[in-house]
Amino acid sequence: MTARKAKAFGLNVIGYDPYMPERYLAKENGIILMRLGDVLKADYVSLHPDLNETSLHMIDDKTFAHMKPTAYFINTSRGKVVDEVALIKALKEKRIAGAGLDVF
Repeated sequence: MTARKAKAFGLNVIGYDPYMPERYLAKENGIILMRLGDVLKADYVSLHPDLNETSLHMIDDKTFAHMKPTAYFINTSRGKVVDEVALIKALKEKRIAGAGLDVF
């Protein structure tokens, strides 16, 4: 759903999902799968995982260090997927341009 909306605005959509077959994502949603490090270099990083043992605080200091200072981080999944202290630090230190949060 997010990919289709982003494409309507003329954005190229890339993604990372270690559990989804590439052909499904590419074919159904027009998402180009890449390595996580490459996805984090995008202008907008939108997060969509379920909350589980592997996704708890998956976005942390190391993750924000890979993002561009002009990038915007968007989380509409689950609050605990993001290390809130790391997000606040990244914003205060201007390591990212901003954040859009639907959850915390």
